[in-house]
Amino acid sequence: MTGLFEHGHRGGLQWHPQRMYLGSNINDANAATSRRGLSGVGETTAKAIVAYRESSGRFASVGELLEVKGIGMAIPNANREMLHVN
Repeated sequence: MTGLFEHGHRGGLQWHPQRMYLGSNINDANAATSRRGLSGVGETTAKAIVAYRESSGRFASVGELLEVKGIGMAIPNANREMLHVN
């Protein structure tokens, strides 16, 4: 069974069967994994994340996602429990 337990807004754990814990390392995830695992990320945005990483190098911080065309604060905020960089 694939999915992810996340802390809910009321403090309890919630099961999200369609979301995967990537470790959500944005420096290692491919477009398909980002699309499936991150809330608010579709195919175009997932490909933009990978293209940015390939052209600019590894992300130094999660905040650097804001440099990717099409990403505003909503995506990092919706995924803050899952995102990290290594």
